Amino acid sequence: MSSGPVDNIAPQAAKSVDVALAEFTALRAEIVSVSTAQRALVGIGLTALGAIFGFALNAKGNEHLLLAVPPLAALLSLLHAGESARAASIGAYIRDNLWRHIRHQVGTGQPSWEEHKAERRRSWTSVPRAIVIDGAATALFALASVAALWMGYDRSSLLWRADGVVTLVGVVVPIGIAFATRKDWAGTGSPGSSSPNP
Repeated sequence: MSSGPVDNIAPQAAKSVDVALAEFTALRAEIVSVSTAQRALVGIGLTALGAIFGFALNAKGNEHLLLAVPPLAALLSLLHAGESARAASIGAYIRDNLWRHIRHQVGTGQPSWEEHKAERRRSWTSVPRAIVIDGAATALFALASVAALWMGYDRSSLLWRADGVVTLVGVVVPIGIAFATRKDWAGTGSPGSSSPNP
């Protein structure tokens, strides 16, 4: 009684598929940990930024504390983008290497979430969705920086200008990372279409 295509392949290939599936499970768990880290980073970042704004803007506060907002917001945005790039790299490995290996061993067209995602990302209509979903943290941190710059201190000071540059870096670099990880747009066919199929 066969329960699936893995039962119908040679024992050596079955072992290879088992190893690949174990690696897949570990990699998916790593993606989940990246997502958890991103949520924690955003939560901690919002708490820290809120505290800075609260201390700076209360009756006895010092508005110079707002100088800390743009560097902190940029750092949080860059860390968040780095975690996104890490998750995208793992997904690309699963799609381009691991899943092709499994398909080669099993010899069937097994469905792949990573390929499905890559196909959806090739469409330019996915850009607005990506901006809203993937860019929300970057936009939030950038807004905090802009608010600090607008509410803050002497606009002719060197520190104000430096914070403006830091704010720009905190926006441009994550956007660059996001577009670099969306390289699948340039693909012409299904990422799995060139995989061998004995």
